[in-house]
This record gives sequence, C-alpha cells and structure tokens, in this order.
Amino acid sequence: NVTALEIWMQTERKLAQALANNPEIEAIARSILKKSRGHETDRRFLMTMEEQRALDAALNQQLPDLGFWFAQLVNPDSMIVGDTGPGRFKLGSELDASQAPEFAKVFKNGESVIVPPFRPTAGARNRRGFRRPPPNSTPPGPVDPSPDGAADSPSQPEGREGFRGFGRRGGPPPNSPALQSGFMQVAAPVLDETTGQVIGALG
Repeated sequence: NVTALEIWMQTERKLAQALANNPEIEAIARSILKKSRGHETDRRFLMTMEEQRALDAALNQQLPDLGFWFAQLVNPDSMIVGDTGPGRFKLGSELDASQAPEFAKVFKNGESVIVPPFRPTAGARNRRGFRRPPPNSTPPGPVDPSPDGAADSPSQPEGREGFRGFGRRGGPPPNSPALQSGFMQVAAPVLDETTGQVIGALG
C-alpha cells in the first residue's frame, strides 16, 4: 500500500545518506572527487588511484549488512569516478541516461533521492549502485521497510533469498521478476567539508 511504500522509500534514503555521511567513506569520496577533476574520462587514472581501493574496502564493510550490493561515486557532470566491486568497469563513463536526471536532483537539492525503477540501456546490464528490486516488482508485494526484511519478500527471485540488487557475478537471472521490472537505485549527496556544497553523489 501507499503507506508501506512511503516508509520503504524513506528508509532507503536514510540508509544511503548514512553511508554517504560515514566519516571514512565521506573523506575518501571527497578525495576522489577532488583528485579526479580533469581526469573524469581517464579510466586508467581513476583505476590506479589509491582511494579507489580504500573506497571499495570501506563500502564493502557496510553494504552487505544494509542489503546493498554495489555503489558508484558520481561527479556533478554525471561521470562515474568511483566504483566498487571487481573490475570497476564503469569508471570514467557517464551515468545511464535514465539515471542522470534523478542524480541531478541530488546536486540541486542536496538531498538523497530514489531513482525510479528503470531498465538499463542496451549493453548496460551490469551497471552498479545502491540498488534493490522495486518494492512492487512482480510478483506483487512491497519489500519490508526494515533493512533486514527483504529476505522473506515475495519479490525475491527464486533461489536468491535476500537478493537486493545487481549480484557480484552479473546480476539476477535473465527471467527474474526484478530484471523484468527494472531496478531502483538510491543516491545521496557528498558535501564539500568547507563550503557545504554538493560535490558528488554516492549511489
């Protein structure tokens, strides 16, 4: 119902913002955003930054417990300058066109946002982020608003209990309800420590 969905969305935004505000993660993200200026499309440069490994390690200590699988760090030009997981293959590329307008709201309003369910464009199946299947994916039934509630949700693909986003080996099975319905992503602002301006989005 509407109330359950609103609670779920509020919880998702709070979780994403809590991650972005984690002192260790926040400091690493700020460093990447600053050092990557002028190198946003240079994947080799981004890959070799020491901060990339630090971000991966810091996030992967937090993400599993919150049900998130992967995360991206995006600059104001919608370029992916930070990525977690093996390969970090999206570094130096632009956000999917269906995601960019929602990420832009993070920079404009300084608040975490829910990116509505979307289907990645052709060739973008493995894009990563704070992602979970939408709460009303087929078969119907909202995801429990508590962080640990998704394991018993009817929206979980069979055999993937607790699945809440793109898997580490390429995501859900091709015919899973989550893939058919698209994916939901959550993005939160990263602020400059001096000016308080939004300099990035973690999602």
